[in-house]
Amino acid sequence: MALRGLGLVHATGLSVQEDAAWAGKHIKHSSASQQGALWNFAPTAPQSAVGPPAPNIEALKRAVSHKSRVALREYKPGDMVYVFREGKGKSKRVASKWLGPCTVIGPEGQNYWVARGGRCLLAAGEHLRPAEHEEVSEALRIKAALLQLKECADADFEQEVDEEMPEQPQALGDIAMEAEDEKDMEVDGYGNPAPLVFDSFGHVPPEQVANARLREEAILRETRKRSSLDDVPVSIKTKAVKVQTSNEASAETQYLARQAKPGLTDKALEKEIPWNLIQPEEKELFKQAEDVQWEEHIKFGAVRPLSVEESRQVEERYGRERILTSRFLYRDKNLAKRRNDPGIPCKAKARLCVGGQRDPDLGVVEMSVDAPTSNRHSLLLGLVVALSRGWKISIGDIRAAFLNGVEAPRRLFFRQPVRGIRSLHPEQLIEILKGVFGLSTSPKLWWLKLSKDLLSIVVVIGEARFIVEQNEIDPCAFRLVEQASRRVAGMIFTHVDDLMVMAENDLLIAFQKAVAEKFPVDDWESDSFEYVGCEYHVTSECVEIKQANYVETRLNKISIPSNIKDEDEVGKDLVDQHRSVVGCLSWLAKQTRPDLQFMVAQAQRVQGRPSLADIKAVNRIVEQAKKFKDKGLKIVKIPEEHMTVLGYHDAAWANVQLDGRTAEDVERCLNNEAAPATLLDWRSHGSTRVCRSTFAGETMACGEALESGLYLRSLLLSFLKGGVVKEAEAGAAIGIHLLTDCKSLFDHLHREGVPRPPSERRLALDLASIRQTLMIEAHHEWKRMCGVGSITPEKPCKAPIHWVVLLGFGFVGWVFSLSPATDSEGRAKASSLAGLEDIDDKLEAMEKMTPEEADEYQMRRGGLKREKPEKQKEEFQFIAIPGADTLYTVLQEGTEGAATVQPGDEVTVHATGLVTQTKTKFWSTKDAGQQPFTYTCGGGVIKGWDMGARGMTKGEIRGLRIPASEGYGGRGFPSWGIPPNADLLFEIEVQVLAFTETGTSSRHFTEWYYIQS
Repeated sequence: MALRGLGLVHATGLSVQEDAAWAGKHIKHSSASQQGALWNFAPTAPQSAVGPPAPNIEALKRAVSHKSRVALREYKPGDMVYVFREGKGKSKRVASKWLGPCTVIGPEGQNYWVARGGRCLLAAGEHLRPAEHEEVSEALRIKAALLQLKECADADFEQEVDEEMPEQPQALGDIAMEAEDEKDMEVDGYGNPAPLVFDSFGHVPPEQVANARLREEAILRETRKRSSLDDVPVSIKTKAVKVQTSNEASAETQYLARQAKPGLTDKALEKEIPWNLIQPEEKELFKQAEDVQWEEHIKFGAVRPLSVEESRQVEERYGRERILTSRFLYRDKNLAKRRNDPGIPCKAKARLCVGGQRDPDLGVVEMSVDAPTSNRHSLLLGLVVALSRGWKISIGDIRAAFLNGVEAPRRLFFRQPVRGIRSLHPEQLIEILKGVFGLSTSPKLWWLKLSKDLLSIVVVIGEARFIVEQNEIDPCAFRLVEQASRRVAGMIFTHVDDLMVMAENDLLIAFQKAVAEKFPVDDWESDSFEYVGCEYHVTSECVEIKQANYVETRLNKISIPSNIKDEDEVGKDLVDQHRSVVGCLSWLAKQTRPDLQFMVAQAQRVQGRPSLADIKAVNRIVEQAKKFKDKGLKIVKIPEEHMTVLGYHDAAWANVQLDGRTAEDVERCLNNEAAPATLLDWRSHGSTRVCRSTFAGETMACGEALESGLYLRSLLLSFLKGGVVKEAEAGAAIGIHLLTDCKSLFDHLHREGVPRPPSERRLALDLASIRQTLMIEAHHEWKRMCGVGSITPEKPCKAPIHWVVLLGFGFVGWVFSLSPATDSEGRAKASSLAGLEDIDDKLEAMEKMTPEEADEYQMRRGGLKREKPEKQKEEFQFIAIPGADTLYTVLQEGTEGAATVQPGDEVTVHATGLVTQTKTKFWSTKDAGQQPFTYTCGGGVIKGWDMGARGMTKGEIRGLRIPASEGYGGRGFPSWGIPPNADLLFEIEVQVLAFTETGTSSRHFTEWYYIQS
């Protein structure tokens, strides 16, 4: 039977037994195989003369070793079976096992579909075996025990469990529904129950009776829990018991157990303080906070307490299904500050939370549970608009926000917390009418109420009528618009129950009063305040945003053991601490510390299995965060008409580290010293696509940067103009300029026509898309610079992407900022680009590199090409001119002893001019179609040219540095591409002096331009 599948009968014409006997005697090695057959034979050879053909020995051995499929047992739907599965894992020796019991769903060919644990598996019939009676019985017992365990756990919602801390800080307004032990029993100094005290009549006080009854019930519950685990396997029982909290274990013992992770404990206590950890002298403050919280629930109509009779009827009608548990969550809002200053008093807050995880409608009824909040970009751009228009900025906190939501009763009820509510009978239940803390629908109900009421506000000041409009891009940003003129006079940003309002002074005060009529708002804060975890300091010229308090209280270095090596993986405890610290750093880097972004992104890549070296790297990030904790974002005032968007993008090969960065570089970036610019967005991440070259990485980074720039500009214009501006028209209002250090990308995007496509064809599509978008921006920029007219070679229209060289400090990813730009009327232009004032020194440093240093630098930067000069560059010395600020240098000597240029002489020259700041050529007599220029010395040209050319002889070439005051001044020459207050570079070659004569052209200007740039 084993040879049946080999086709021996067809190859030999003999019986199976004869073929097998023959094969054992005549097998030979053969290296050929015809179309996968096992036998090599010539079809025309007579079989009776030569015998059977020689077999393929290797194929035959493989075939003989195969196991044949046995007759399969038929399984019917509903049968209980076990499935055989090979073990999977990183170890070479992983045991295989039978999985089950599984339920047979039905056959598919010779295979079967089975179900196990909510998943469907397809298995061959040979891999199935019937489940034995004992196996099925054991599985049913385990399932029943787990169901009983779940019921016990749900019944004791107030029991404390070890809470799992989030990996990164949560925004304000997020509610952690964690169970805690709120039993407040009387104990003696050793933690044992206090002895009963009898009064003079021999009666036990009611309080002690109640406490004893509570303790007895707790013991019974604990006993039921432990007895429910009798039939559970050891592996499951261990995990189940682990989450139980013994009544005999004191809260102090639990607290000390967490001290091994101080960072986690500090964060946990800031979000919630267990009742047993509250100081005795402060417990009365928290009880008063309980009373305030309950009064708010009643005042805002969020709940309705039922009578005792109604409560009993609800118990009979609904049972436990629609009756939730509840508890009080306690916080000290000054806890973080009290760590640094113990003199600060406790600020107690109690929040009544229901067990929303047991909501019977979850997963059954379709419910909207999202709660939108304004994004970081909207807030930063709003501050930019506020500074440019001189608006006042303030924040307000709406008290008991969820309780003010839309009324949406669902016949849900909850029991009182463990210690009850002072004004209620212990048996009274409470009906939920609005959103309360703990329900998944509460944030949405509040948002519906907030957005509706904000849009209904109308403010009238004099004859002006202001209305509120919702932003089209960010629904959590609202505009205050003057209805008649459509002028935007203010902005509102929402984050759950926190409002940030920025508007004209009178409008701000009026709007605050209008909001107070609809919502209970605590005191409005301005100038210096905290908002969503960040500290704001507002002046008329800038807004500083930092997180010094967060860094001081939340960030702690990880304690490193001394018995492991850097390359070794660390234990679970250090992994948890690493994950927690990286989460805190990630929040910090995304909010206010762009200098940490790259390092945090690298740390996040190894969160699953960090080594000791990774732990040390995170500690270094913490050190930098603490060193510059008083630094952050700085939003500067930029006139609206001067704004432009600058984006710097970069890509590095193999996530190379940035060398040469110093603390001074970091501080310079955080202080925003390079130029009056505002950092809006930054990011560092791995490529989402496979990159086969640095050029591909740079192109993808450029595409991401351009898309983000378009988004930021659209969002900004929607704030400024009161609506969405079409992308094709947005460039006329605010331009976009990209900066790259990849010369090949710069060259590719500036080529006319269709350049040669890259080796990666997909990049051709990316480059075409980028070029098309940039050319739309280029036409708007050309109109700003040149006004009306036609595009000519002398006035080209080029894509607004610029090649820059950045040594040392830089961001990997892309960065966007706002900085001043030139408008059509010639106002201030920052064409020097932020951070490039010292480009002379940087280029000089590049020229001093050895070939080896240049190669190393090129690999590190992954895209910068340093072309070797054809010849050694000459050194030029600039000479002052008496009576002028213009400087000159001699590039080529003229005819010795010849006449010199003097006032009144008629001079014909070749001239080439560039704008110093942008290094763009605006005119040259050497271009196609141009002729040498003739003028009279002493007039007819700008002062710098006229003074710099005096004393030249025929054939002499000079380079001129002409300041704006001796060039085209504050007006500039827009039609030639010369912006206002632009310095100029000129190359002058005397062709004819007082008579016509030809000369030679210059070969030195390009080299001089790079040296003196």
